[in-house]
Amino acid sequence: MVTIQSPISEILRDSPKSVGVFHRLGIDYCCGGKTPLNEACQDRGIDASDVLREVLSITDGEAFGNLHADLWSTDFLVSFIVANHHSFLRTVLPLAIGQMSKVVSKHGERFLDAPAILELLLELQSALLSHLDDEERVLFSSSKVNLSSEQIRSIVAAHETEHEEVGRKLQRLRAITSDFTPPEGACTTHRSAYTTMRAFYEDTMQHVYLENAVLFPQMLEQISPTSTTHH
Repeated sequence: MVTIQSPISEILRDSPKSVGVFHRLGIDYCCGGKTPLNEACQDRGIDASDVLREVLSITDGEAFGNLHADLWSTDFLVSFIVANHHSFLRTVLPLAIGQMSKVVSKHGERFLDAPAILELLLELQSALLSHLDDEERVLFSSSKVNLSSEQIRSIVAAHETEHEEVGRKLQRLRAITSDFTPPEGACTTHRSAYTTMRAFYEDTMQHVYLENAVLFPQMLEQISPTSTTHH
């Protein structure tokens, strides 16, 4: 039974549909998954007991809540993440950048946050696209069997560190866009950009959660402490 001292990731595994609650309250469940609920709530200035009661009372949820990813095999998890999240990110992030580039070009002097938003999206693209390539080339590939246990642990740790940086940028994006709320007077392209950024944010949060809280622990569990290669 989860409590207010339980880590966010444990609560999500026990009640996957609680992702909607965490998202609405601005609680970081992807990179902050190891944080106990009471500490996360304290940082946000909200009552952990109220949040836990809401989580435990959930009967309906979003699509994410129906994944049951903790029951999937490692191979299926990898296939799902690449086909679903990696493919979507490679499509949606350039789209958001293109939309915000038009906004900056046409309305940059009017909407003063627009250039900073575009710069942040470009930073995320630079970090994420190389990150995806690295995952697919090494950690998610069949060549992983040639890596030692220590190499796999080191690669996983490096990816988790990169996820933390991405998580910080995602939270900054959410803040600078006022939770993806288009400013008054925004044109159609501007509004579409905010919709695209929200889709990118929500998908990447789920993407990073699946890797940090489900996939990477599975990979590490499969490593024998005394083995030199992964079988």
